[in-house]
Amino acid sequence: MFCLRSMGSGGAYHRAYPHASQQAFLEAHELAFAYFGGVFEVLRYDNLSSAVKRILRGSRREETERFIAFRSHWGYRSEFCTPGEGHEKAQASHCTPLADARTFRFATRYARFLLCLAGRSFAGGSYKHCPLSL
Repeated sequence: MFCLRSMGSGGAYHRAYPHASQQAFLEAHELAFAYFGGVFEVLRYDNLSSAVKRILRGSRREETERFIAFRSHWGYRSEFCTPGEGHEKAQASHCTPLADARTFRFATRYARFLLCLAGRSFAGGSYKHCPLSL
């Protein structure tokens, strides 16, 4: 589940994906930028592998090449949480109540259902029968 929250307005954009891939991560950013009608100056992240290759000393990070290219294209700065600082991570990931396992299971079932409607499965094959309920 991707979530981008505006610290100014408190508004949030959510998108469910069947896999937490870098492609889904970057695509969700583009959709969020369209939803908000622009790009924020600074985006704050947890130290997720789609953006961070390696955590260095202090607040420095070695970012993935693809993330650097994406961020440079859209013209925003990135900031990352300090490992072990729970209050920072809570601020970055407080966007959605996905810590609740029931919500996560629903989001996963919903993503599978949407793929089913599109005729695809998580594994890339096709479904013969779609479940009618979430």
